[in-house]
Amino acid sequence: MGFKFKGLFSFLNYGVLSAMLMASSVGFASVDQKDAGSIEVNAGGASNTQDIINFSKVQKEKVITLTVDQLKVLAEQPFSDVTVYAMEGQKLVPIPFQFEEYSDLGFLYQGPTKGIDPADVGVFNKDDLLVFMLGDSGIEAEQAALAGLDLISKVQINDYDVTSYIYLIRNGEISDKQYVVYDLETGVINARSAKIHMNPKDLLDWGDVLPVGYNNADAPSILDSIKVRIRGSFMNIPLKLDNDNLEAKLKNVYSGPVRVTLDAEFRAVILRIPVIRAHAQVHMDVHSANLYVNMSTPKSYSKYLKDPYIIVAIDGNALYGGFVKTSVSGDQSFAVDGKMDESELALSGIPIDEDVSWIWLSSKEDFNIIGQFDVLAQDVLIDDDVYTDVSVYYRDDKSLEDKPERFVGALPSLGYRINGMPENESTAISYKVLFIENMNSLGAGEYLKQLDSKPEIIM
Repeated sequence: MGFKFKGLFSFLNYGVLSAMLMASSVGFASVDQKDAGSIEVNAGGASNTQDIINFSKVQKEKVITLTVDQLKVLAEQPFSDVTVYAMEGQKLVPIPFQFEEYSDLGFLYQGPTKGIDPADVGVFNKDDLLVFMLGDSGIEAEQAALAGLDLISKVQINDYDVTSYIYLIRNGEISDKQYVVYDLETGVINARSAKIHMNPKDLLDWGDVLPVGYNNADAPSILDSIKVRIRGSFMNIPLKLDNDNLEAKLKNVYSGPVRVTLDAEFRAVILRIPVIRAHAQVHMDVHSANLYVNMSTPKSYSKYLKDPYIIVAIDGNALYGGFVKTSVSGDQSFAVDGKMDESELALSGIPIDEDVSWIWLSSKEDFNIIGQFDVLAQDVLIDDDVYTDVSVYYRDDKSLEDKPERFVGALPSLGYRINGMPENESTAISYKVLFIENMNSLGAGEYLKQLDSKPEIIM
């Protein structure tokens, strides 16, 4: 069974491509001290009164995003005056943060942008986010620690059994810490969990992915490539498009201290006709890449397409000794051995819905890649009558040749197959890929549950 897409196409993680980041570390317009509020963020849990907060591994990796509805004290305020602080030791210090602005179609933008009201640029409203790392929040500050600072509001965050705080400060200092760094010339992305090599001119051209924790400098890449395949027929001509003849031109890079977003224009050209057009962004944070794509096929061309489908997958590089699990396989795991058995054949093709949303690959060194299809993203789709079927794609075959690729074999390839194309409609898909060193005995389901839990905001 397929599930309903409601408007946009959010795709990634390809484990490999993510981009929502729009980062401007600018503050907001002044708010009188008498208006300073206290905002409580609840995700369930008791308070923590220790001087040092014992965050779990998941909490240290957790990116917190707060909306204008959650931070009403900042509504319609400019970014340029606001900074974010937290307790470190006995004093309040600035922490990394960024403001992100999004269009109605879910794309991050920065500065004056076509189709965006200039009055909305640089102002906290609509779908904008304040972004920071949960692990940078701290204990509650004593009044003395606030001396000399212009407090806008205290924010309390309850995440499971841990309570922590951040402080919104007017015209404070900016932290110089950066969690993700993208090199415009080389295309190398340095994050906490991995170093990722990609073509700075092509969003689909990925090279080595090297876990930061690997001690061996000569260790091979865990990734062969990111695979995008479009099949079917067009005007009765067999359709065979792949990374070599799909254009994904990088247009902008939106850099912030917490996340970096790569913005690209995507085209599939057949007989010199741009049959598919898409706007794609990849949001990269400390341990994940989230690919968000909004694509459309003009009706004048879509009527000539027959039985089209798209495969998006991560192609592992000789990850023998590892295993694969899915959100519906329970305790059953599938060994990476270069051979497809009956259970693996049955795995490929399972429909994606609310119960089938992630695929987990763990190497024998306990470096983990989780591909997560964002079912919730379908809520932003435009047309309730647009349906797209999505199913699991999985191959574990040491002799499979599927060029373009750097190494022969699918060891393994895992991702999703999207069946059908929208006719003159926008389809949005979100695919998120996480890179995690040492899961600390947590399974993918529990890890994602803790990571994705959304705090309740109480003002």
